[in-house]
Amino acid sequence: MFFKKHTAIIFSVINGLLYGVFARMAIEVDSLSVIFSVMSVGFIVVVPFVIGFLTTYKIKSPNVPYRIFMPWLSCVLMVAITWLVGWEGSICIVMALPVFCLFSSIGGLVGGVSYKNKIHAIALPIVLICPPVVSFVESCLELPSEVRIVENLIVVNVPVDVVCNNIKSVRMIDESEHFFNI
Repeated sequence: MFFKKHTAIIFSVINGLLYGVFARMAIEVDSLSVIFSVMSVGFIVVVPFVIGFLTTYKIKSPNVPYRIFMPWLSCVLMVAITWLVGWEGSICIVMALPVFCLFSSIGGLVGGVSYKNKIHAIALPIVLICPPVVSFVESCLELPSEVRIVENLIVVNVPVDVVCNNIKSVRMIDESEHFFNI
């Protein structure tokens, strides 16, 4: 009875979850890794947006709390699966999950509005193609780089031969020169 009543919701959460898992899997598969990179706007921002959109776009009259918070379920499940299979570590999850939830909520709001305005059939293909397009454009951009040289210079007022002799053979450190008791 529960599953029959909530089939659309379960189906929507699974859609968002599967999209997220397959997007993350594309990074792991060498031939597909050109689509996404883990640390890209396409993956960290746009994929969660799509997850949120998929979680809400087919639900009839979703209320605002549903649009905001239900996408979190898809994101949390996706992150749990990527952690279980070893694709993500704990620190990555702690840092990425708040961002994922934020952008999935935005996607959820857009998905709910697209259904309400009956444009979800047009919006769906556009939204689905956004992550690979954004990632491709991002990969074509040249990243800014900067080279800096740091030098330390110590002037020692002794003749060169004294310095050279001290470098050739270093005397033993005396007990009185020890600063730490080991």
